[in-house]
Amino acid sequence: MPKQKKLINYHIDELKELNNLSERTKKVCLNSSLDNLYKILGYYFKNQTFKQVRNCGEKTNSELINMSEKYIKEYAIDPGQLELDEDNYLFDKLKFYCFSRYGIDSETAEPYRQYFLMRRFPIFKFISEILRSELSDREYYIFQHNFNFYKEEEKMTLQAIGDIYNITRERVRQIALYIPTKLSEILSIFNEELYFTSNYYDYKVDSGKNYIVMDEMHANKLNRYEYLEFTPKFYTFAFAELYKDFTALFLDDSTPHNIYFLVNKKIIDRFDYIGFYNEIYGLVNDRVEEDYAVDYFKLIKNHLNDDNESTFKLAKPFCDKLVLKEFGLYKDKKNNLYIRRNTMKKISEYIIEVLEAYKKPMTLTEICEALRTMNIRVPQNIESLRSSILSIDEVTAIGKTSTYALKKWDNVKTGTIKELVYDYLIKYDDPVHISDITVFVNQFRKTNNKNILSNLKLDKTNTFIFFRKGYVGLKEKNYQKVSKLYPELKPL
Repeated sequence: MPKQKKLINYHIDELKELNNLSERTKKVCLNSSLDNLYKILGYYFKNQTFKQVRNCGEKTNSELINMSEKYIKEYAIDPGQLELDEDNYLFDKLKFYCFSRYGIDSETAEPYRQYFLMRRFPIFKFISEILRSELSDREYYIFQHNFNFYKEEEKMTLQAIGDIYNITRERVRQIALYIPTKLSEILSIFNEELYFTSNYYDYKVDSGKNYIVMDEMHANKLNRYEYLEFTPKFYTFAFAELYKDFTALFLDDSTPHNIYFLVNKKIIDRFDYIGFYNEIYGLVNDRVEEDYAVDYFKLIKNHLNDDNESTFKLAKPFCDKLVLKEFGLYKDKKNNLYIRRNTMKKISEYIIEVLEAYKKPMTLTEICEALRTMNIRVPQNIESLRSSILSIDEVTAIGKTSTYALKKWDNVKTGTIKELVYDYLIKYDDPVHISDITVFVNQFRKTNNKNILSNLKLDKTNTFIFFRKGYVGLKEKNYQKVSKLYPELKPL
């Protein structure tokens, strides 16, 4: 047998439409508190007629009996099914209130009953049903696109929204002012007329907590459970209405935040939360040329409203989450908070980084390739890059080649090969063999005996003197004893 569908307890206004009841029958029922299907069926099971109901005539009696028999037969109802426990009674109270005030019909509300009975009532999903019913299409569009309440909808300017609906931006602004008030009113209903619903939803909020944190992770968790696409800002707004012991921060800002807070009203006056946020915001958004550190604890203490150590401990969890989640800042073990550079790096800075990373002199071509591997845009004309390198105070050119090093490197000689050889030979009283000279020069240049000799012999300053067997000296030196000590050495 097919599964019997569940009977819905309709309001009398819905029954009128579903069963084509007369207006008089509806009024008779309302005047006698027979305002829903269960009450009407219960009365019928007990009396088998409605003639005893005040002002009930034959036509009304006939309409109500026919309707009752229809539902009893279709759903195989017995009187016991109409007896509601407290939870079901309260859900019907919620359902009929929202039907009467917001037009949420029983077909829409009924699927929420099972979650209500499990005390997992998805109140935000239900509120979104109310909003969709209560707001016009134009108002709902503004709700979606003007408040950063919807994840998948980008915030639009008032003018852009006005162009869609052919109204002025001022009119859009006026409508936008009304919508948060409407949302707040709907949420407040659940703290007032429907106060009992707080026992049927559970968002793990302890009224004794100091803070409720709302970020992307928490919003996504709520969205997954309730099949929604609201932002952290929306949930912060909603929680501030549902949990009156808390005050929300940052809701007045037009730009979205990465993290929102609700602060327990018991502690809100002990710390200047907005002042702390504004100081960090200023540090991060001022022009910062280089990373630097500030005393994190001192920053917090600047905004304490008393000198009590417990207030510092109270404020620190808020500050820790704010600097990390909102600004992406980190602090070290010594409680230094690091403010990052926010200006673009120059190509000269990247060149220094490359040389420091490779820890050796590099040719122009090597530097160019290293920059490209870092996805740094380099000039197509390599000579432009040479100009950038030569303008860097910390970098020096080596000899007449396109090789560059950091000036701070102690093991780098920046002179030409001739200058290196001269600096080496001047220290000795005797000529030095070319192989020894090459070993010295190779500490700073990659070359060989032949290249060094050719280089020295092309010197037009007549600085060097050459001997047989590959020895080299300086003309300014006195090598008169050479022939006596080393007969085989003769100037060429």
